[in-house]
Amino acid sequence: MRIQYIFLVVSCVQFYHGFTQSFPIDSSRFYKSKEGCKVYSLYFGEGFDFSWNGACSAGYADGQGELLILRQESEKQAGSIKGVFTNGVPTGPCVVTTPSESIIEVPFVDGRIWGKGSFTMKNGKIFKGNMVNLTKHGEGEIIYTDGDVFTGILNDNEPWIGRVLTLKRDTIYVEYGEEVEKPSKFISRTPVLNKEQTEYFDADWNRCEQVNASYYRKITYSHEHMAMGPVRDYYINGKPYRESHLFYVDCNDIYMDLFGLGSYKSYHPNGNLRFETQVNHRGEFEGRTISYHENGNFKLIGAYSELGEEDGNWATFDEQGKLIKYQVYEYGQLLDGKYYSIDSDGLWQYNDVYKYENFEADEAFWIDYNEIGDRKFPNQILMNDRLFIPVKKGESYLRVVPMTVDKELNFGLYMDASALKSQVKKGSSFGLVFNYRSESEFYSFQVNNKDEVQLKAHKGGKETVFFSVPLEKQNKRLNKGNEAYSFAIESSPNKVKFYVNDQEITSFDNDNELGDMFGVFASGDLAFALRSIESVEFFNQEESDSYTNFVEKKVVNYNPSEYDGNGSGFFISRQGHIVTNYHVVEETSELYTKFNLNGQIEKLPLKIVAKDKVNDLVILKVDKAGFDLGKEIPYGLEFSTMDVGEEVFTLGYPMVDVMGEELKFTDGKISAKSGIDGDITTYQITTPIQSGNSGGPLFQEESGNIVGIVSATLNRNEFNGENVNYAIKSNLLKTLIESSSEPIKINTVAPAKEMKLSDRIKLYREFMPVIFFKE
Repeated sequence: MRIQYIFLVVSCVQFYHGFTQSFPIDSSRFYKSKEGCKVYSLYFGEGFDFSWNGACSAGYADGQGELLILRQESEKQAGSIKGVFTNGVPTGPCVVTTPSESIIEVPFVDGRIWGKGSFTMKNGKIFKGNMVNLTKHGEGEIIYTDGDVFTGILNDNEPWIGRVLTLKRDTIYVEYGEEVEKPSKFISRTPVLNKEQTEYFDADWNRCEQVNASYYRKITYSHEHMAMGPVRDYYINGKPYRESHLFYVDCNDIYMDLFGLGSYKSYHPNGNLRFETQVNHRGEFEGRTISYHENGNFKLIGAYSELGEEDGNWATFDEQGKLIKYQVYEYGQLLDGKYYSIDSDGLWQYNDVYKYENFEADEAFWIDYNEIGDRKFPNQILMNDRLFIPVKKGESYLRVVPMTVDKELNFGLYMDASALKSQVKKGSSFGLVFNYRSESEFYSFQVNNKDEVQLKAHKGGKETVFFSVPLEKQNKRLNKGNEAYSFAIESSPNKVKFYVNDQEITSFDNDNELGDMFGVFASGDLAFALRSIESVEFFNQEESDSYTNFVEKKVVNYNPSEYDGNGSGFFISRQGHIVTNYHVVEETSELYTKFNLNGQIEKLPLKIVAKDKVNDLVILKVDKAGFDLGKEIPYGLEFSTMDVGEEVFTLGYPMVDVMGEELKFTDGKISAKSGIDGDITTYQITTPIQSGNSGGPLFQEESGNIVGIVSATLNRNEFNGENVNYAIKSNLLKTLIESSSEPIKINTVAPAKEMKLSDRIKLYREFMPVIFFKE
């Protein structure tokens, strides 16, 4: 292996760690523990709570102690950090327990893992060496559970350059992550510090002399593995190739670079932007991401999560900039395995594709085995994005999946497969299954060894051919003996049409007997390669226009500072529980609130903890670990019924987009103890309300307590009524609180009755959040 290279890099790393390193503290990464101490956490945040076992000074964790990281949904421990905390920040040698129960002993610098340590995994594998964040990166040693030992350089947790010594004393050399027979020679380079350097690279981004270069880099090293400011890479003609911030840079190997916090951009050779996004504190892409075709048109728009996974809405465009595809991701996976696409006429379709990734993840369903003794061997293999399926003479192969389409609309069923002519023996056939009822009752649309396309009925173990026709020569797709077949069944309310390789074979009147399952069938002596099966639901022009508008709004022209609407609400607990109307949050994709907390405007995400759709009530909670208002809520909840004539008032945020975010006051009286059609769950009130007032509190003016929740106004145009409004009685809120699966501790106190109304409004202001939603 590259022994000289390894030795020099080891020396470089040891020399580097002689420096005192520091990193900026990100104030947004402080969280309040259950004990009230603030703690700093770079690697755990959303979805976690914290418990600090140690001293607290000036509101921050201080000194020796242990920070427990808890999963919010279960309160189970996900990990811990044991060591010294200074002003809430882990500092110096610490012991970290990860969610996978691995143990890391490593130094923290300004709350960040940085330096030499050890990583002991639950399965017994041990790493000793350099760590950057939660990544094993740089010089180190891995001791495997079977006794083999790797020594050398790791790149993003994987052996990169070095050698493995086995228990048999064999030596295996590794270079750029691949096994090689012998090490390559390498000349080590040491950068000049604090002065801009120009470094040259060949077409594969290996360092080289200028005469052989395809790219070059402008960089200023602050020391061996750190760059000062952004790093800029260029095509050899001087046009920009990439601009990024590097958290870790290697003076010898560009593939060891780790991206750091800040913007990331890359460019096409013509100078147009190719890709742009942001890199977070973990070194992962996060947030809105756009890639472009070389002509400057959009290619892909989407977003990444904090963990660098595809997240939320993604849109794809052709070279002309026309929208052609829409996908939704969750935790890096395509949601339900489905996506939306758009055809040349601008009509949308909903695609549910079962392909290579599904075959690979669902071996128990798709792959048969031969048994030899106590060992099993798969009959099928996955290769080149296909599942290869052998079928023995006299046997058959049947696999089905659910149809995820509305059968009353236009839809299609598809199958892509191929086979070598020599592997489809006499009497063999394969194709698409439809109208599946059971393993002994279904239909198939197949092609046989004679290139005859057939429709077959399968019932009680017998096959009946009720349609057969030769495949036209011009529709055969033959490449060096390998013939491709695209089967399609397209259904409309009136007709069902059958196609092979885009040739219409036949059609029948639709009797709505296509069943709820479809799939693959083969019989005889053959082997074929299955690329995919797919169900597609087609939308009409009106539906397609609405999807286009949705994608344009939510993906193409998305602005995270925008919102689709707002409602009003009020706090009922110090822990961040907020009451509003159910209709405010119904069918929303995102909820957040803005309110005045201790003299500062806070913007925080919300989650639903309890809801009553029938009575139009919901309880939300501020979705931030350790949130606490820091004070008792200065009003009470009155659950008894008010009399007609009682003077009441409300505080809320009507039409924020027009009237602004200042809290608005309106007053009036209770005009009836019942609502529309005598509904006894609501009051009729004269208090004027507008769109956006929904969910706001209705106060009794004398006591200052909440007696209802503002909910609706009578449609003035339809009923010709003026100032007829309604509020839900607060006793229904009591029922919702008591039935919540999450305990809610009410922290309200009755205010002084003699308080002036203007003083009440000033006092209540901090506890009246505006609720924003995105559809």
